[in-house]
Amino acid sequence: MIDFEGVDKNARIVVALSGGVDSSTTIALLKEAGYKNVVGMTLLLHENNLEKGIISKDQNVRADCTRVAETLGIEHHFVDIKDLFMQEIINPFLESYLHGITFNPCIKCNRVIKFGKMLSEAQKLNADILTTGHYIKWGVGNDGKGAIYRGKNDNRDQSYFLSQVKKEALQYIRFPLYSYNKDQVRAEAARLGIHVAQKKSSADICFAGIGSYNDILKTQGKEIIGGDIVDVKGNVLGRHDGIHNYTVGQRKGVGVGGMHNPLYVMKIDAENHKIIVGNKEDLQMREIFIEGVNWLGDGEFDFTSRVLLAKVRGSQQLKEAEVFPLGDGKARVVFKENIFGVASGQICAFYDEERLLGGGYI
Repeated sequence: MIDFEGVDKNARIVVALSGGVDSSTTIALLKEAGYKNVVGMTLLLHENNLEKGIISKDQNVRADCTRVAETLGIEHHFVDIKDLFMQEIINPFLESYLHGITFNPCIKCNRVIKFGKMLSEAQKLNADILTTGHYIKWGVGNDGKGAIYRGKNDNRDQSYFLSQVKKEALQYIRFPLYSYNKDQVRAEAARLGIHVAQKKSSADICFAGIGSYNDILKTQGKEIIGGDIVDVKGNVLGRHDGIHNYTVGQRKGVGVGGMHNPLYVMKIDAENHKIIVGNKEDLQMREIFIEGVNWLGDGEFDFTSRVLLAKVRGSQQLKEAEVFPLGDGKARVVFKENIFGVASGQICAFYDEERLLGGGYI
């Protein structure tokens, strides 16, 4: 059953329709549950940016979304925001990787695009609620305001990627698929006659397309400079074709062979175009500093310290950590156990048990 308790059956609900199985099934389940005013909205992000080297992984967005809307008999709108997406997501992504920073485009997209621009567009259509196919739970905090909780299934939980969403947006959003897993959603889609029931899900960034980051950078006119791969003592072990191909914690594709132990990327020296590699043990740490903290908890981010759960990658397990606010959106985070692969530009997200409390940039 969909997780939509407390929403009036006559509420005007805009669903972010991507043409994939999750969003399509969300609409169908809402309709089946008796919600009478369901609207689909599709953002056109990079469909026509082929001349700029941006190739969508999904070439059938328009056709699939149109067909789903027609099949389910709903009002549907396309909103073209390609220029905004290039400015806010793609360009910062490219610049970050050229400077050795691990930029997560999905986290910023959720803040600026999906629950920023899209929410404002939905409100222009007099929407009461914006709904997506995320596997996350919506709820209410102790302050009576909207709150985000982890998904029911750990392997599908997407809450980490919403840690930078503005708190004021939470009262307008919902996630009906909280109690489902992917197989269940596909089964529901098939039962309800949705043609994308078996459509493949993408695990990569949406604008990488069929090319590589190299292809995108070159087409954008970015200068790619090679350099040395060195160990912690500065010994040259090999050469690389650009620091943007690497991220801290990476093991596969490092480009150094013949070593007794696997080598991991420890640091990216953008100024000198060097990749520093070492053993896995060298990558472990307990203390990190973050900035740009987005606080989604009750009250303000101004306590002395607090023991919470935290992680620095979406795929990591939560670890106990003590968080010390330092003012101006900055904080010191000390983990109880060592964590692996901390990279500049990533988000450290923190939780109070199941509730997402926000996060900041490392």
